[in-house]
Amino acid sequence: MDTTSVLSLSWRTGGPELLASCTAAPEDRPAILARLATELQAQEVLYLVTCNRVEVAYRSNTPITTDAARRAVLSVLSPATTITPRAWRAWCAEGAVEHFFLVAAGLASARIGETEIAGQLRDSLALSRDLGLCGGALGDFLDEALRTARRIRQETTLSEGRTSLAEIALDRLRLHRATCASPYCVALIGRSAMTERCARSLAKAGTELHWINRTLEHIQPLAREVSAQSHTLAAFQTEPLSAHAILTATGAAEPILSPATLSRLAESGTSLIVDLSVAPDVRAADAAAAGISHLGLEEILETADRTRTDKSDAAADARLLVDEALLQLSTRHRARSAGQAASRLHERFRAGAALASTDALQREFKHLPPADAERLRRFADLLARRLAHDPAKGLRRLAANHGPKAADHFLDAASTPPNGDAPSGDAE
Repeated sequence: MDTTSVLSLSWRTGGPELLASCTAAPEDRPAILARLATELQAQEVLYLVTCNRVEVAYRSNTPITTDAARRAVLSVLSPATTITPRAWRAWCAEGAVEHFFLVAAGLASARIGETEIAGQLRDSLALSRDLGLCGGALGDFLDEALRTARRIRQETTLSEGRTSLAEIALDRLRLHRATCASPYCVALIGRSAMTERCARSLAKAGTELHWINRTLEHIQPLAREVSAQSHTLAAFQTEPLSAHAILTATGAAEPILSPATLSRLAESGTSLIVDLSVAPDVRAADAAAAGISHLGLEEILETADRTRTDKSDAAADARLLVDEALLQLSTRHRARSAGQAASRLHERFRAGAALASTDALQREFKHLPPADAERLRRFADLLARRLAHDPAKGLRRLAANHGPKAADHFLDAASTPPNGDAPSGDAE
């Protein structure tokens, strides 16, 4: 755990605009991960993007200060912006692992208990693993966080009821539907966890759906599932179809609907746009100029934040499960570290004995026949293992009680001669 760190940028600390500047499109994320690994000198790295947070988790055996890590992340994600590095909150060691347990469980979300976050974390972890950037301890910690999140959904009421930001969007669409003629028609733009959830809910309510995306292959199976007509974004931008409302959630860095397109949509009957994108797909001012109501992500997040107290009891139950899982994980990790430290101590004793016996056979016992020389070597190795037994037990206890760093410090100190002098050998 000691080499694990997390940098986190949330809508509470920076707002949607800062989030947008650090949000890379899905197709750019493999390259982003590779650059993050290089800049952070990390053996493992994960890049998580949601509608209300950006997280960079990494594990590095090379010491790097938190401020240096912040600057490194900004140089990769948003080199042209003037974001202060301290907009990124930082966690290290056990605090970093605990943070991701809370994120996976939905306890750190704007909509407390949201379930989409676990799927987004799982997808991010899969991408890092595919790139060979999450195959060690960090990946193990995140797997455990996801298992704990699943247990929380099964054993508490945290995920019951309306836990998704998509539900706030759906509430707004339901109110809007009451003001429109039948059949109610909604155009969905982009594929995301939230557009998928909204599509299924709207389809159950008998809504006529159109699904729009840059690449049709990515949405056609889902469009067929909810009986939606599919269209390319380019075609929609050129010839907007008639829909009462538009729900959009893409990863585009710039608005995807121009003032001219919005005017044509308003003329054809569109009167509401629900924009769930981190970087707005539609400028609120452009929608207002066209006479279309606009519900943006910032308003949705503010609404979600006002309802956090509704699930305080369930959140407390979930937090207890998180604490229990973290304690078990820490115990296992310390035990594993203690075992590794003890093995290192045994190897040192054995290596020292092998060196000493070889030296003795070259000096005092060079007259011994080969069979006796081998017996001497075996005896030296056995004696080394027996002598290492008691200190290894103490080292295990040290690592278990005080963490692997304490054992590392002990081993480093034990291998350093007094005053830093190199060990001297006997003269011939």
